[in-house]
Amino acid sequence: FKIKFISEISRTADLVQPMMKHPITDKNPPDMVVKKLAALEIEAIEETKNEMNIEQLTRVAKLIADAKMVDFYAYDANYYTAKITAYNFMQIKKNAAATMSSNSQYMQALICDRTHVAIILSRTGENKRLIDIAKILNSRKIKSILMSPVKNSTLAELADEFLYIANTKEYLDMGNLIFNVGVRYYQDVLFGILLSQDYYGIKRTYDQFEDIFGRLKDPWHLW
Repeated sequence: FKIKFISEISRTADLVQPMMKHPITDKNPPDMVVKKLAALEIEAIEETKNEMNIEQLTRVAKLIADAKMVDFYAYDANYYTAKITAYNFMQIKKNAAATMSSNSQYMQALICDRTHVAIILSRTGENKRLIDIAKILNSRKIKSILMSPVKNSTLAELADEFLYIANTKEYLDMGNLIFNVGVRYYQDVLFGILLSQDYYGIKRTYDQFEDIFGRLKDPWHLW
């Protein structure tokens, strides 16, 4: 992976400032789209990584590790990112849930207890429904983690932890793609930290899982 990553950087190094105004237009042939998207995703990860604080990462990972349940709060495209992370957390023995409807998310905030931790995803930090939910969580003393590019926002003021994610404002500036890449990278880092802290316990559980569902070499595997 490292060799491929460095190779990709070298091939995209000539694309200066890929996070520009409308990086892809009708002027770009397919080969340039390939290079620009690679550069955009690399830059999104690098910008997000450069803003990470190891002390905070350790603190946030402990919040998640100590929680009996991780509740995700997100709408639109962010919901699907949350859903993937909830699935990944389940694979490392961490109960997690992401629901799509507003009713379910409001109810989730109203019925959870202090053994839960909340992860909120927002590109603007001003989503009215998420602000309502954050206020409910605050009133019930539920710890919350906000992943967002906007530190000076209403949601950031309400959250216990703010994690910076790279972003651009406009859709045609690839803002949604950049934010999605940054969120997935941050959540993958947290996944990796949790995995490293209980590697052998997780491995034992996953071995049991594979005994049931089968391994790739088993002709009867269920997946």
